[in-house]
Amino acid sequence: MSPGFEKTLSHNQQGHPFSKARNPVSFLGEPDLSSAKPANLAGTLHYCLQNTTLTGSETARPLSPDQSDSAYNAGRQGILQALSLRTGQPEQYALPSMPAPLRQTVCTSISTLLRQPV
Repeated sequence: MSPGFEKTLSHNQQGHPFSKARNPVSFLGEPDLSSAKPANLAGTLHYCLQNTTLTGSETARPLSPDQSDSAYNAGRQGILQALSLRTGQPEQYALPSMPAPLRQTVCTSISTLLRQPV
C-alpha cells in the first residue's frame, strides 16, 4: 500500500487521532493485498467504483469474477478479506466504516495491484 497508510490510519477526516475503542481497524494494521483472493479484490474494486471512491478510468484491467463466489460478494459489500501485515492473521477490513482518506488509500492500492501485469 502507500507509505502513508499508517499515518492515514491514525487520523480521522478532521485530523484527530482515532480512539482505538471506537476504531477496531486501527488494531488490524495494513492489509496484505497479495494475500487476498482475486475474487475478493475484484468485488472490493466494484464496491470502490460504486461508492465513487474511484472512477472507471482508474481501473484498466477488465474483471470477470464468478459472481456466485462468496469472496467476490463480500468484496462487493465493501469487505476486504486479507492477512494483516501486523498480526499475520486473516482479517476482514470493512471499507464502509473507514474514514474517507483511508478508504481512498485502500481502493487506490487495490486498483493499482489489479492493473499490474500477471
